[in-house]
Amino acid sequence: MAHVMPAWERRFLKVFSWTVLIGAGLGFTFKLMDFLFSVIRGDVERAFIIPVVTYLSVAVGWFLIFLWTLLRGHYRDVEAPKYEMLEQERRLNEETRDWWYTRWPETRYDSEDSR
Repeated sequence: MAHVMPAWERRFLKVFSWTVLIGAGLGFTFKLMDFLFSVIRGDVERAFIIPVVTYLSVAVGWFLIFLWTLLRGHYRDVEAPKYEMLEQERRLNEETRDWWYTRWPETRYDSEDSR
């Protein structure tokens, strides 16, 4: 069954989407006009220094986070979480089956996986 959004959610989503779209468009237009005026004035370096510094600082931040996770050993055994998740699911299935049998003892499982 499909989820039907209430009217207020649809209205909020439309207003929010248009606000983000208009804001992004105005920001892009401002940067484009700034670039064009800088080219006309012959001051191209000024148009690029702030975005380049911003992008480099963000890239350095992400690299430092990656380096921190690497040094903490988060990438040593990338297969272990998969097996831990499967083990937790097996235990949960056993607990659920035990709970089910205590509530309705006449039911039974034909196999371990009821799918």
